[in-house]
Amino acid sequence: MTQRDLPIPADIEALLLHALAEAGVPPPSGDLKARVLARVADAVRADTAIATVRAGEGGWQEIGRGVSARTLRDDGVTRTWLARMSPGASVPEHDHEGDEEIFVLEGSVTLDEIELNAGDYQVARRGSHHAFVASRRGCLALMRTPSSP
Repeated sequence: MTQRDLPIPADIEALLLHALAEAGVPPPSGDLKARVLARVADAVRADTAIATVRAGEGGWQEIGRGVSARTLRDDGVTRTWLARMSPGASVPEHDHEGDEEIFVLEGSVTLDEIELNAGDYQVARRGSHHAFVASRRGCLALMRTPSSP
């Protein structure tokens, strides 16, 4: 029996039905109940299970000229993502509203006066400022930043 097949405990079901009735919503059909239980089970699995993101899954989104991003995980607080900069690409100066971690996987990137190469790591603490971010040769970096609103 899977988690989806487990019945909702009677006391919880009664509370849900009461809340729906108070809101003027008719009782759910069996199909709706199954869909709600499936969504809850998926959410529980997402929070507790191992998540794997394959290299070929998911798409890259262009976030600036010559700069693209691919989110690996976003829990609503912290976002883990890949950033790819083409040779010659740059990022506008910016302040950090939360800690920004960068680990360079390939190539190099210059952050202000510091050049990071493959294997290098930097954390820019909340409240810090990057006046200059550019990559002469291009780079691929693993980033951890606060989630976007």
